[in-house]
Amino acid sequence: MKSIHFTLIFSFLLSFSLFGQGGASSCAELAANPEAYQSCATNIPFSNSVGQNGENFNTTCIGENFQGPTWFFIKIQNSGPITLQISQTDLSGNGTDVDFVLWGPFTTLNNVCNQLNTGTEIDCSWSAASIENINIPNATTGQLYVMLIDNYSNIAGNITVTQISGSGSTNCDFLSLTKITNTDGTDITSTDYCKPATKDIMATVDVTNFSGLVSNLRFSYTWYKDGVQIGTTITDSTSPTNTITVSETGNYRVETTAYDITNPSIVQDSSIDIDLSFHVVPDSSIQNSNTVCLNTNPVLSTTISNNALLDTTVDVLSYQWYLNTSPITGQTNPSITPTLPGDYYVVVSNNSCSDVQSNTIRIIANPNITIQSDQTICEGDTYTITSNNINASLNSNVTYEWYKDGFPTGITTPNYDVNASNQAINTTATYYLIATEQNTCSFTSNTVSITINALPVVNTIPILFEQCDYIPSTLDGIAEMNLTSLYDIITNATPGLTLYYYQDAGLTNAITNPTNYSNTSSPFNQTIYVKAVNEAITPNCTSSGTAVITIQVNPTNLSNYPDMAPVCSEINQTYGFVDFEAQRTFIKNTYFPLSNVIITFHDNTSDASTGLNGLTNANQMPIGTTTIYARVISATTASCESVGTFNVIVTTPPLQTTVSTAMICVLDNYTLSSNDAEALTGQNPTVVTSYFNSFSEALNNQNAINKNVALPLTLGTKTYYIRLFDTATQCVSIINFDINVSPNPTLVQPSPITHCGETTAFFNLESRINQITAGNSNYQVTFYETLADLNTGNAIATPSNYESATATVYINVIDTANNNCAATTTLDLAVLPNPGASNNPTPLEICNDAGFDVFDLTVRENEMAGSTPTTDIVFSYYIDLNDALNNTNTYIYNPTQFTNTIANYQKIYVRLNSKVNRDSELNIACFKILELDLYVRPYPENIISNEPYIICTDQETNTITPVEVKTGLDTTNYSFTWYNGFDAITGNEINNETNPSFVTSTVGEYSVMVTNISNAAMCSSIFNFTTATSLAPNSITASPSELIAFDTENTITAIALPNSSDYLYSIDGTSWQEDPIFTNVLPGKYTLSVRNKFGCGDAYTEFIIADFPRFFTPNGDGFNDTWNIQGSETIDVLTIYIFDKYGKLLKQLAPNGAGWDGTFNEKPLPSSDYWFKLVYTKDNITKEFKSHFTLKR
Repeated sequence: MKSIHFTLIFSFLLSFSLFGQGGASSCAELAANPEAYQSCATNIPFSNSVGQNGENFNTTCIGENFQGPTWFFIKIQNSGPITLQISQTDLSGNGTDVDFVLWGPFTTLNNVCNQLNTGTEIDCSWSAASIENINIPNATTGQLYVMLIDNYSNIAGNITVTQISGSGSTNCDFLSLTKITNTDGTDITSTDYCKPATKDIMATVDVTNFSGLVSNLRFSYTWYKDGVQIGTTITDSTSPTNTITVSETGNYRVETTAYDITNPSIVQDSSIDIDLSFHVVPDSSIQNSNTVCLNTNPVLSTTISNNALLDTTVDVLSYQWYLNTSPITGQTNPSITPTLPGDYYVVVSNNSCSDVQSNTIRIIANPNITIQSDQTICEGDTYTITSNNINASLNSNVTYEWYKDGFPTGITTPNYDVNASNQAINTTATYYLIATEQNTCSFTSNTVSITINALPVVNTIPILFEQCDYIPSTLDGIAEMNLTSLYDIITNATPGLTLYYYQDAGLTNAITNPTNYSNTSSPFNQTIYVKAVNEAITPNCTSSGTAVITIQVNPTNLSNYPDMAPVCSEINQTYGFVDFEAQRTFIKNTYFPLSNVIITFHDNTSDASTGLNGLTNANQMPIGTTTIYARVISATTASCESVGTFNVIVTTPPLQTTVSTAMICVLDNYTLSSNDAEALTGQNPTVVTSYFNSFSEALNNQNAINKNVALPLTLGTKTYYIRLFDTATQCVSIINFDINVSPNPTLVQPSPITHCGETTAFFNLESRINQITAGNSNYQVTFYETLADLNTGNAIATPSNYESATATVYINVIDTANNNCAATTTLDLAVLPNPGASNNPTPLEICNDAGFDVFDLTVRENEMAGSTPTTDIVFSYYIDLNDALNNTNTYIYNPTQFTNTIANYQKIYVRLNSKVNRDSELNIACFKILELDLYVRPYPENIISNEPYIICTDQETNTITPVEVKTGLDTTNYSFTWYNGFDAITGNEINNETNPSFVTSTVGEYSVMVTNISNAAMCSSIFNFTTATSLAPNSITASPSELIAFDTENTITAIALPNSSDYLYSIDGTSWQEDPIFTNVLPGKYTLSVRNKFGCGDAYTEFIIADFPRFFTPNGDGFNDTWNIQGSETIDVLTIYIFDKYGKLLKQLAPNGAGWDGTFNEKPLPSSDYWFKLVYTKDNITKEFKSHFTLKR
């Protein structure tokens, strides 16, 4: 970063052009060319501006248009707080009023004028001071601020901006006369170099603006590196340049001095610096933290062997990693973790030095092998384990080795075949594969398990299977049979196998229902073929051999056996149980006493044929008649011996009717027989009822309850059981029902409700519900005016706002949670009277101009009590109505000595609390609020002056105008009595003077008594006043009446007659003064006026002053745009000549022309002093006058 320091020693006429500070005349001009209007904190003065430009920006402090604005921007050099001081003087060095506004910070000045508002304002001042301080609290390097300096005085002069405190600083580079460049004078555009390179830098002092001979200049140069001087100081050099050669990083600064040998007092000091960097070529190499195999996560790191030679402040290395000669995106750190195989190296860069490439390290990708997959096969099958290398695209030379149960197999192919030749039957083995890339990087795959299962074995000897054909209508050799009954014979009793049955030896015509198979395709005899499958394993393994079943169907007669005795169904069930074991014994002993047979019972012919679903004593037989088939087969040969039938009867019980739950209250009279009608609905007439406390008692017909006697009731729900007994069938059903006994409501007698009122009051009857119900939310409470209304259900419509006189209401309470059981009670109501009168009391009124006074509020208590004895009332006085309504303790503690708190009028709220009557609900005494108005009436206002009232007279003391004294009050609200002398003393009344005003021509003392008759306070005031006389002016003259003020002070004296101290003087008719002398009067024609300050008269005259303006501002704003002689009526102007400071004639003016506009040959002339010569005649004598004035732009 370039930094600049300079010191200037100069006299008023300095030969060097040392600085370029100067402001823009408007913000638009600043924004258009900001480089021309930079400022910084120096001791160098610059010209201010004069005249408005019409700009108006919204600021927090300046309340009108800018008077003489000058615009700059400043740039921050060093961060930190900064306090600047602005000082403004006129051309004579006297301080003049200056103001400022500072906006910022900004990063650019583009469109900056539109950003100048109170939101971006940093500091602002609009005081009358000539010195102002600007505070920038948090300045940051590089920030830009816009500074407006306003010459509020509008007087030409100079402005100086200096820094008086703060650690920050402003940038003053633009003020330097010294530059550091290349040796050819061009700007240094590159400040970075690579060792062992060197750099020649040259300091150049700008002498282009030196007004003398450059050969008379002598120069000195002192160079510094990082603040330490290098070499010796070069002195008295005649060359404005000096060159040095540098080769190390640092800040190089040169301090220069230039002076004129013909005038050694003219000296210019300057300094400038530049930062240069010399970089070292890095010596780099890379190393690997692990193996070259990618799956070991190797890390490649860069080492800089000559790191000790690097300067960390400037040698900032950058890195770029490459894979197979291509840069790796985003890999710019000293180390890298490779994710792909290949050749890696890094290129290291150090600013301007050439890039350095490191050594190369090759990274190898491991194979990434997975094998497929766990598998089970049957004896005789082969399974191929396949492998897949996810990194196949990254590998170039992979070798393989298979392992079985942890041992190498010698197989080196990518895939492996497993079968019974290399793995035993009914065993499971594990396999995995190791793959190696380039004989260096290996990878072990996942493990898979292979299982080989043996095939099932069946009995291949043909099996004879005989069946009975017992259907009388057919006997066609076709029978239904259960082929699965031969499982143990077919499988040699091997468990867990599934058998598949076929009608042909080719095993194509499968039997889908072997448990219920009928030989319809081959009556009497048929051959069946069977295969066994082990379905407990996957895949299923099927037997290699086939079993053979030979079916033989024998016609058989259907036997008839005796029916079993009828039985009742189980209690409350739709079924009954029969004793099949007894029936089996009966049939065996009766029909097959000597045969070894097996007898089974079935409820259909299909089951009787197949032997499936045999019935036992545990089988539930449905109500009604069921035909049972008895199947008889040989116990040794399984041959069919016989099939017979018999009937089983389960009798229908009484119906299970439904009895509703009885919802009753504990005080009800209730008998169980009231439920017979529901229980016997739809029953046979032979069914009777009996009632029991439990199911077991009803089942066993024990402890029956007398159903015709009132049942003792207890709270809660209880289940009772009804035994339904059919006297004809002796069958029983049992039903049950519940009795829900609820309590009647338990009520609390409510306390009476008392309210304050006159004859009636509004009662919230519902406020007693919680008391009546003891908080039971299930109670439903209804209120009635009379007992008759309660009995008819005519309830009170609005119980929460019930208007009533003193009375008793009736209450019915229903428990909605307990069968709507009810109870009744009553509630007493009472209306108590409020104390006090019905109307507000008479207001209290007192006179006091202050608006405040002391009142005795209690004087109206008898009036407020009305017919109520005052001994029964507590009076409380309040300022606030809410406090009175709420009966707070913020009442007026001393009502006999109360000073009103609100001026003039205040309303007091009086709470009258009864000592005998109280509201039961609010727990407060019955009360009434009355309003007591307090008035503090003002005394009549005195507008009569303390100064004497003036009677106008002439210089012979004749009265010109009598005086009228006015009270300013009206006769409607006031009465008036006028007196001679002060204090309205009785006996001094002026006859017939009772009007609001009084007219007199007599000097003296007077008074008036005024009484306010508009209110009861009748407030009176006495006003004292005096009268006096004053002279009226009759003439005025100006001395002198004509003034040529080119070399004199512009002073005019007014002379008025007759002489009086009561006169005021003016030369513009607006501003008046008691002094008759006027100084510093501008040129022109004037009217001089005099008037009596009490209005007794006035007089006028005219005078003229000729003079010239000391400056003008031809900027087109309508103010001071041209220059000419003013007040020329007093002289005969012949000619006006205007010259520059070198005596060149610029303009000749006509006396009565528009004046000079500041141009020469239609071109604007610069700001400067200009001279003029005036040729004129006065009193027939020709005269000349010469002087100068200032043109300001």
